[in-house]
Amino acid sequence: MVYRQTTGHEHSLHLAFSNDGRIFSGEERLFKDEDNVQGTLEYPSVPTGVIYKGGTIRLYYSIPGIGIKSAISDDMGISWKKEEGVRIRYGTDPSAILLPDGRTGIFYVDTTPKSKGQRIFFSISGNGLDFSGFAPMRVLETLEPGAWLMDPEVISDDNNTLLYFSVMGIEGMQHRVLPGTLRSVIDMECLCGQGA
Repeated sequence: MVYRQTTGHEHSLHLAFSNDGRIFSGEERLFKDEDNVQGTLEYPSVPTGVIYKGGTIRLYYSIPGIGIKSAISDDMGISWKKEEGVRIRYGTDPSAILLPDGRTGIFYVDTTPKSKGQRIFFSISGNGLDFSGFAPMRVLETLEPGAWLMDPEVISDDNNTLLYFSVMGIEGMQHRVLPGTLRSVIDMECLCGQGA
């Protein structure tokens, strides 16, 4: 399991192992050396990942103000190597899925200055690294001033794909500490048809 741990204002990704999915041990920091970009430390958060057919795991995580980056493991998550570059600039809160044709899809919140967290997009990559080959598709958008979308999470079964997401700042929620959680049924055939 990979998760974010926060100490003060510092965020880091940690790794723990389990044989039964209930009891975890061996907790350690995933990356010993956080990147230093333009004089500020990168604090990774919101990890998500996919396991490819050969057993390789690709982990996606967001860096505030930069976007979604990735790391890869060829030994079932025991060791990790950061991958160069940014997968999706100004993307945050990634939720990755492996598509039936082997491509990688990521649902994410757009934090470009134009959007400011009011849109959730879906992007596809043929190799899991380059998401620029297919135009990102807008999945959800709120036009309500002061409202923003966050934390998209995709859950699929044989019949449906559900996108769960949180909403903050909508009318009637100003005094709530926690965001409201909503869900939407996603037509994956429509989304996956891009570039196929």
